Amino acid sequence: MTIMTSLLVLLAVAAVGFFGSRFVYKIDTRIEEAKRNAVELSGTLRSYGLSILPKFLMDFAVGDKSSYVSTVLNAVQLLNGNPDIVLKEFDDVFDKVLTRKLLTEPGRIVVAAKLAEAVEVTDPSIVAKAPRAVVQ
Repeated sequence: MTIMTSLLVLLAVAAVGFFGSRFVYKIDTRIEEAKRNAVELSGTLRSYGLSILPKFLMDFAVGDKSSYVSTVLNAVQLLNGNPDIVLKEFDDVFDKVLTRKLLTEPGRIVVAAKLAEAVEVTDPSIVAKAPRAVVQ
């Protein structure tokens, strides 16, 4: 092998290494961004009252594959075994979303409109008997 051939081989290996590392870096950046977004989404969902999905997202974000699989299996068992758990989750979410809606003027308008629609369909005397909620 001549020196010129050796230099060309070395240049080719360096180019493949450079472009290969750039490709892997871009992929890693996308994965890290997805993990960062999963953490943010987990916090948002937890603030809305969800508990199962945020655990799943956090396990993905930190790369804990055994806990990830365990969380999925536990969620499947909970959902198959006891519908009351799912209903409790929905009740928690509803309460937290309603509380958030009632904190803002546009949210109160939406809630009032929904309540007005419900009153049109049902007996208006029900609204008079409803307990008063305290918004903090």
